[in-house]
Amino acid sequence: MAQRFFFESFQWSTIEASDDDDELIKFHVRCFGAHFQIQYRLHDLSLSPYLLKQFQDSLTLMKICELGDNLDAERALEEIHRLRQPFEELMIKLAPNPPPSYDYLSDYLYLPILILEAIATTQSSTAVQPNFKGELPRQSRVPIGQHISIWGHWLNVIIDDDREVLQHWPRPSKEDLYKKWGRDGCFQDWTDEQYADPNFDLKRLVGMLVYYIDNKGTLEEIAPQSDNEHQCRWATELESIVGELHSAGLVWGDAKPSNLLIDQNDQLWLIDLEGSYTPGWVDENNRESQKGDLQGVERIKEWLAKYDNKSTHCIGFGKNE
Repeated sequence: MAQRFFFESFQWSTIEASDDDDELIKFHVRCFGAHFQIQYRLHDLSLSPYLLKQFQDSLTLMKICELGDNLDAERALEEIHRLRQPFEELMIKLAPNPPPSYDYLSDYLYLPILILEAIATTQSSTAVQPNFKGELPRQSRVPIGQHISIWGHWLNVIIDDDREVLQHWPRPSKEDLYKKWGRDGCFQDWTDEQYADPNFDLKRLVGMLVYYIDNKGTLEEIAPQSDNEHQCRWATELESIVGELHSAGLVWGDAKPSNLLIDQNDQLWLIDLEGSYTPGWVDENNRESQKGDLQGVERIKEWLAKYDNKSTHCIGFGKNE
């Protein structure tokens, strides 16, 4: 199976805020088996007036993002994805293929950081030259996650076992844990030692591991190109999944097509059960409720029906009931 790359985060700094008298945009891209830090530095691009101007424009977008609204943040992310494009071929070359594993968190989190840098090779350069600079020294790396105080005995991992949550001993209530983690500044738990990087002797907080879903994309991305049979089946499957969720006393919350994954077997998976809502899919007065979930399901079905190119016999497909 081919590698897949995931954008993680970006940072920027100006000469005034930098310790090395340089302006910088850097961002992180992960895949299974490799972690890339892509760097755009003023000194590396100053040879070309064209690339220097592009870098300064990009840096301006980063600054606006910090103080602006959601639209400014989207523009900054679009700019980061543009800056990433020249490095796609180099990342594919350096990343292990096939990936070492989709089964172990360590194959995603605990990896050497490979530094890729953008270089202006001549005064007339209009495109950066991607360069593999080397591996970030281990002493410069910060372990993934955050510190957290311990509840009773060590917790190995928290598993979502369908309708039961927090199965491992000790067994405080979910509310107790959320309050505790909230005081520690996070909502995560310890990684089992067997998956931790042995070079770091500090236990670190890295997140709640449930399942990795090998997917084709979201319903929002896949449905417009799909046939009527799949659209009809997904409408019915969505009703069934949300019904099971509700029978367990749980709420989806942010019901919308982009929060539904399509796996390699064309089955639906609900994601983002953190609450909230998206206007247009769920009304504010129905937010974070089972009623809101049902409203979202009906609107998703109506949305699917827009891509229906022929009549369908799927009961309730695209109708408000």
